Amino acid sequence: MARGNDMSGQRTVGVVGAAGLIIQIVLGFFVAGDVSSPLSPFLLSTHMIIGLSGVALVAYLVARAYYVASAGLKFLYLVTFIIVLAQIALGFRILSVIDQQLAMSHQGAGIAILVLLGLSEMMLARQKRAQAASASVKVAQK
Repeated sequence: MARGNDMSGQRTVGVVGAAGLIIQIVLGFFVAGDVSSPLSPFLLSTHMIIGLSGVALVAYLVARAYYVASAGLKFLYLVTFIIVLAQIALGFRILSVIDQQLAMSHQGAGIAILVLLGLSEMMLARQKRAQAASASVKVAQK
């Protein structure tokens, strides 16, 4: 199979990103729920580090999608990347000014990112199956 059509690396990165995002959401709820806990600074730092590394991961997905994916998948990854950047901005804003609306927006954006990554992974799997089916049909015709 040609390297340009290999989507398994992107699928693996997407699954790792989705798993990391679930951990992010759980950490975020712990940090938001109990700020007075002695573990709160550690959890907050962990939440920030994972979140910032998530930007790099989604940027990789966007860059990779522009070489091998369909237009719909490119669009989903691009929207996800924009929401991730907004998520980072909201997170840093919450650190400076604690506001309930900002916290709710931050949580909602995290769930939206999870949904978009899930949709992207489903579209990626569908595209991969379609490519494999067309390749097997071409081989059978020869």
